[in-house]
This record gives sequence, structure tokens and C-alpha cells, in this order.
Amino acid sequence: GPGIAPASANTPDTSMYGQQLQVGKQLADAEAARINASLPPLYESPVPLGQYQLTSLYAMRWGVMHAGLDFAAPLGTPIHAATDGVVLEAGPASGFGNWIQVKAPDGTVTVYGHMYSNGVLVQKGQTVKAGQVIGLVGSDGQSTGPHCHFEVWLDGKTKIDPAPWLAEHGVRLSNYVG
Repeated sequence: GPGIAPASANTPDTSMYGQQLQVGKQLADAEAARINASLPPLYESPVPLGQYQLTSLYAMRWGVMHAGLDFAAPLGTPIHAATDGVVLEAGPASGFGNWIQVKAPDGTVTVYGHMYSNGVLVQKGQTVKAGQVIGLVGSDGQSTGPHCHFEVWLDGKTKIDPAPWLAEHGVRLSNYVG
């Protein structure tokens, strides 16, 4: 049509440029993957996917609010910090046996319970990173078997359902994809 120059023998082969762009994109993607692989996670599951079974959810149970998730796992299974933060508490707690509280930079507190005393691997005031092993699964306190009881407290006090909170932060609780 009008305004379109006809192809001629002097027109460069644009497929060569397309190939070069594709190679450049592949190199950029590989570099981004390398950088992302070296970055620590921002959020992590308290117990790694595939090493637990969820046995109790955030819900009323026997007339009492169960304010967390129970990750059943073998005794001694590592418990990971879900976020970066500072350990507020690490030791005995009524009902929890032993617990760990980690306060994230945004004020959210994550709580991990039912470790035996020798399964608490951090101290009050210690700085931790998401994914760092902070404890070991136990069955101390009001517990019917080895598990990590996990809670999330917004602003350090308002207990919320940890499942959607974890999902919002990219942490999967199941291998199910669909």
C-alpha cells in the first residue's frame, strides 16, 4: 500500500535480529534465575513441604478456638522461621510446652509451639532469617503427638488464620496444583 517501501535486495534479513533478541532474552532469563536463586526467601513454610501432614486447621475445636495450624511431623523434624525477624520469646509457655515467637519487621509475630526444651534452637533477642532452622518438632505441652503448632499474630496481637497469610506470601501448603 501507499507509504510502504517495497522489499528489495538491499533490505537486511530481520530474522537474524530476531534470533539475536531471542539469545539475549535467554541470557537475561538465565541471569535473573541465577540472581533469584542466590537470594534468601522472604517467607518460608514452618515445616518444609513434603515433611508434614496438616492435622488441625484454624477453627473452633471442642468449643475452643484453635488459633493456628498443626504441622504433624516426626520428632526432631526441623522447624524453620517463616519470616526474617527478632526472637521475642524462646522457651517454656503454658499449653505450648515450649514455644518460639519471632517478630517480623512489619510487626507480625509468628509463633511455633510444642518443642521439647532441647528442641528450641534460638534465644530471645536473636535475629533470624526466613528459612533458618529455629527449632525441632516435639510433643510437649497440650499435644496429642509430634507436631509444630504455628500461629500468626498481626501487629503482635491479633490472631489470624495462618493458611491464607502463608498463601498471600507465596508459601504453598500442599503439592496439589490446580
